[in-house]
Amino acid sequence: MAFGSDGINYSYTYGNSLSKISAKVTNNLSGGITEKLYIQSDRLGSGRQATDAAGIVQAYTVLDEWGKPLEKVKANLGGVEIDVISNYTNHDFDEVLQIYYAKARFYDPNTQRFLAVDIIKGNVMEPESINPYIYVLNNPLSYYDSNGLDAIWLNGSKWTPFGHSSLLIQDENDEWFYFFFSIDAALLNEVTRIPKMGENTQEISANNEKSIINLMENLDNFNQFFGLANDPTNKNERYTSATYISGDFTESLEFAKRIVNKEEPIKCTRKIFNFLFNNENPYYTLLYTCSSASWEALMLGKLPDGTPVSEYVYQAALMWRDEGIVHMPNAITQRVERIFANKSFTKNEALREIEEKINKDRLWGIILKKLIPLD
Repeated sequence: MAFGSDGINYSYTYGNSLSKISAKVTNNLSGGITEKLYIQSDRLGSGRQATDAAGIVQAYTVLDEWGKPLEKVKANLGGVEIDVISNYTNHDFDEVLQIYYAKARFYDPNTQRFLAVDIIKGNVMEPESINPYIYVLNNPLSYYDSNGLDAIWLNGSKWTPFGHSSLLIQDENDEWFYFFFSIDAALLNEVTRIPKMGENTQEISANNEKSIINLMENLDNFNQFFGLANDPTNKNERYTSATYISGDFTESLEFAKRIVNKEEPIKCTRKIFNFLFNNENPYYTLLYTCSSASWEALMLGKLPDGTPVSEYVYQAALMWRDEGIVHMPNAITQRVERIFANKSFTKNEALREIEEKINKDRLWGIILKKLIPLD
């Protein structure tokens, strides 16, 4: 839910690819009157019009092929204009800056270019893709760009006496994957794809029910879906904090898959531990825990400006005089929250936290600017 400064509250329902399909709007300044509007989008996911329950058009927008607004009529609720269709290919429009927030970068429909280098490298077989600022090969009628490639560090502070850490990693198709690493081989199944709202959940559980909540909207939804908050016998087995990190974590996801598929080479120290303790998970040791695996995966990523995460962490450690890596989940999580400057599950919340820290400490802010998608 979003709370507007004009007393208007917006609550959206999302479909596949996180596209908005309806909006419940409340005007608190006019006695709390509420109206539900249904959003119609084109085949690329751009919102075009909003209708009421009777099918009458209450708002519409006209965009050119690059997403530049040409005409817009907003709905009216209690004498106040409300805006429920301000997106282009599922990317939200900032009316002040006149640009779109396109997950891992910002896009300007006036120049038809990204405002920062595209973190996905081009293909020499498609020369136009080599330009790091170009938008969808200069063909917006056929293609759209939805890549995020971000990561989210998760931690359950009371899961064990030392906590438990995991990773959520986004791929080039805007899909999120859950990397769970455990000493128990029965729990080390696979890197699990997170279903989007409205999708069947058979690949997650034994049933074929549809997901009725947006799992990536907040940490409570994520815990609820995976049963981490509902089991009375395991009240502590739930995630209590998160840190959102923008960038390109393609290699992180590949590493996580190699771990769960037992394709990553097992180091000698792990072999000795497995022999001595009859360990079910051949990768898990006292010095290579859930947080160690998540940290190693995270270090393979890149920040929005192309800086390797490992290099950024080194720079941040020098700035903070950091004591170095500690293998227990809660200790590593404190380090993650400090050097990535947020405790947020969503990108927008994380960016707000980072920007506040940049404004508060200019010296530290020089390094923190690497975490911001917009240069």
